[in-house]
Formats: sequence, C-alpha cells, structure tokens
Amino acid sequence: MNRIPERIGKYRIIKEIGRGATAVVYLAETPDYPEPVALKHVRFDDKARDEAKWNRRLIKLLKAERVVSGRLDHPTSSVSTMPRSSPTRPTW
Repeated sequence: MNRIPERIGKYRIIKEIGRGATAVVYLAETPDYPEPVALKHVRFDDKARDEAKWNRRLIKLLKAERVVSGRLDHPTSSVSTMPRSSPTRPTW
C-alpha cells in the first residue's frame, strides 16, 4: 500500500481519491480556497534519467486533459494546470 503524504506544497492532503498510470489524485485543502480541491500529482519513474522525454510526456498529457476539460459543462467544474519546477524537473 502506498503512503499518502500529509502535504504537497501548500496543499494539505485529506485522502487519495484516484490513481492512474501517470498520476495520483488527492482530495486536499488549500488556504486559497474555502472548499476541498482535487489535486493531481504526476508521478515520475525514479529510474528515468531522460528529463526531456518526461517533459514531452507531461506536456502531451496536460494538452490532452485540457482538450477533455474544455468539453466539461458543469457549474462546479474547473481546471487549473500549474506545473512546478524543481532542480531535477524544470518547468517547461
């Protein structure tokens, strides 16, 4: 069983609500919004050394999600994609 982090950045993790091939989705709280939010945390294979390959894969994934989310028509649905850089995974 995978351990659920207490925090990811400014988000306090409440629980895991979904898991796929490339990401885990958590129910989380943030000081920026009064209601819980869904936080998608993209996982990278620790064995991968080709950062350009992972960046291309992430961009492809986010573009596909943007197309799908653009089709949503619900008053409580919104999508925000905010890549975060790190020393080993620079923002593209």
